[in-house]
Amino acid sequence: MILSTLDMATGALEDLPLTVPFPDRTREGLESVGGLAYDPTNDRILFAMDSQVWAFDGGKPFASVAKLPMESCYSMPAWVLPDGRYAILSCSLLILGVD
Repeated sequence: MILSTLDMATGALEDLPLTVPFPDRTREGLESVGGLAYDPTNDRILFAMDSQVWAFDGGKPFASVAKLPMESCYSMPAWVLPDGRYAILSCSLLILGVD
């Protein structure tokens, strides 16, 4: 999978020079990436997959930074709060500290 940025003012889409190290298997009815959020303070991308929160930080490989109490996170919205915690909305709002 490729991550891209969207310039909301111009509509320009630009692929980032990194890929998510997991295959997109949603067409097979299997887990895919959800809970995508950007942390501007730490300049990192976070997402949820496979009962974990993953982070891309400063060119390092994706790493697990928190555990989730559910398996599937596909299409769940997420945010990084001002204090750096990760919030994801499922049946309830989960707020997690991330490493």
